Amino acid sequence: MTSWPMITTHWLSVSLPLMVIPTIVLIIVIAVSPETFRSDWPVDIQRHMAQPTSADRRNATIAGLVFLVTLLSTMLVSAVLFALQVDSSFWLVLLSTIIACLTFLILDLVVVDWLVICWWQPKWILILGTEHCAGWNDYRFHAQVLAQPKVIGVNLLIPLIITTMVWLVVGL
Repeated sequence: MTSWPMITTHWLSVSLPLMVIPTIVLIIVIAVSPETFRSDWPVDIQRHMAQPTSADRRNATIAGLVFLVTLLSTMLVSAVLFALQVDSSFWLVLLSTIIACLTFLILDLVVVDWLVICWWQPKWILILGTEHCAGWNDYRFHAQVLAQPKVIGVNLLIPLIITTMVWLVVGL
């Protein structure tokens, strides 16, 4: 199988389904501990959020770690499964892992940010005291966050680190 069909098949059968898992975890984390991503909310929402208690900060740390471990482990599983295919080079695994990362970013933007937060706005997502804020309807804000150089850099660095780990273990 040539590289593009192999990458496409892997994306459809492995990466896309795996990236749904951290997307669901992210929605749960936002609902359970909005403090986890306080700095990622629009400014007007941040201003109207209550000051976090020590319990809020502790819960945010735990929830953030659960999300991060879920995201990184699903990306790692996707990369390992791709690397175990015949003739998978370092660069093909890196490309596949970048595609998995981009898949999560698109799911985050379209499903979590635009559909759940901006459009649906269920009560279990809205943070107490911020219901009136215009930021809940700011679709552009969420796209701009993903376009920041630091976000782009991190989302290229993570697949590189994961692919390097896979390369060291599997030996591409």
